[in-house]
Amino acid sequence: MEGLVRALKCATWRAGRVIGGTLLMSVGFIFYFMLLSRTPFTVQNIVTRFPQMLLFVGSFMYLAFGVVDVVTYVQYAMSCGCTRKNVLLSAVYMNMLEIAGVELALLVYLLLVPKEWMLLSGGTLCGLALLVCLFSTGFSLVMGIFVKRFGKVAYVFVVIVCAVIGGIMGGVAAMNEWDILIVGTPNLPVVVTLAFIGWYVLAAAVFWLCIRKMEVRV
Repeated sequence: MEGLVRALKCATWRAGRVIGGTLLMSVGFIFYFMLLSRTPFTVQNIVTRFPQMLLFVGSFMYLAFGVVDVVTYVQYAMSCGCTRKNVLLSAVYMNMLEIAGVELALLVYLLLVPKEWMLLSGGTLCGLALLVCLFSTGFSLVMGIFVKRFGKVAYVFVVIVCAVIGGIMGGVAAMNEWDILIVGTPNLPVVVTLAFIGWYVLAAAVFWLCIRKMEVRV
């Protein structure tokens, strides 16, 4: 029990660090992309870009830090006396905290921002954030194990995937096409949400199957 508590405390700190970094970078990238597109710096222009920038930066941060976390923390935790079950529970707990952090930030945003400035309803926006975060955190668990198993080759592959996705989304943001993408986002059916939840459960299962027989190297 002591090992689980220690693992959860560490996971809380790691999740808080990623959430804080995500929020700061989201605000910074709003101004960066507005400079690129020469958009006037009005309160409405700045505020209305926050949700999509949070999803863009959050998906990248959760994936990148999730991969690094799997590569570095799993061995460290087991070498410090945490069981493999503790490592699994702390990883899932950390991912859930990260998702909750994004949802909480969006709820605060929805409470403070006038409704006429919003391109999506609150429910649709929070649902979309849930799907993005579930995919990103689940992908980080699988890619972390992939990097752990195959080393530099896998790491280069992950970097290329992140660079391509980030380049496409960054280009879209720079061309000021976010509004088109968001307005065109439909109200997703429940089955889509269930599919993304299933994807995360599958990713967590793969993560568990890989770490349950992992040797501890100090």
